[in-house]
Amino acid sequence: MEVTLELIKPFDYCRLTMTNNNLWNDEELDREEYEFLPLDNIGTPTFFRVGNWNSYEELSFRNQQGNLFTRTYLHTTAGLLPLSSVRLRRELKKFADANEKGELTIQRWCEGSDTRSTVFKVELHKGVVVKKKKPPVQKRPKSK
Repeated sequence: MEVTLELIKPFDYCRLTMTNNNLWNDEELDREEYEFLPLDNIGTPTFFRVGNWNSYEELSFRNQQGNLFTRTYLHTTAGLLPLSSVRLRRELKKFADANEKGELTIQRWCEGSDTRSTVFKVELHKGVVVKKKKPPVQKRPKSK
């Protein structure tokens, strides 16, 4: 990397020019983009389906300090669902054991910034069932 510092007198500021040959050789640029399941901390329900309960992916990221960490994500119709919480995996286990293909709802509650108190609720979404009344059966007169 080459750094050039140039002081420009009339304006009293400096221009910093950096030449980095490795700018476009970053492995992060070759990674595909992922869509993650949107979850908030106030219990808003998110609807999703799981096509294959054994279809998961491990992704590695760097945190703010630059340390590498890996998480496991489940493939859903709404995006990747992080499986880092044991509480969440407990909720999902009964659906995974039954190989549930129906639509599920997930809700998450978390107070403050401490995620150790996070509570999850996962349910099978049955939708609204409306029963239609059958028309009354027409009685036919008896023939003699």
